[in-house]
Amino acid sequence: MYSLVPGAVLEGLAIAPHSEREFMLANGDVIRRRLATATFEYDGRRGDSMVVVGETGDDPLPGAATIEGFGLVLDPFRRELRPMSLPLKATCRDRSLALEHSVR
Repeated sequence: MYSLVPGAVLEGLAIAPHSEREFMLANGDVIRRRLATATFEYDGRRGDSMVVVGETGDDPLPGAATIEGFGLVLDPFRRELRPMSLPLKATCRDRSLALEHSVR
């Protein structure tokens, strides 16, 4: 879900943890890790995302929340990031404006 970034990398970027949460590992063990907010940039896209502050032995990993925040999705067959369509819920006002413009 969240990206995991080594603590030393975040420290070098002066990104400080702000909270702590529990996470469940694949084997069922529960661990606690600190969280921080980091700014990411990829292919001209920029955004903030929550990250898990990695400890010794943790592997860095880009998280789905970070990738989706860029409007991207991972294509597992081609092993590449691709743009995804970003749905936006229309409001009643938006619908009435669309109808108004289609009647003209």
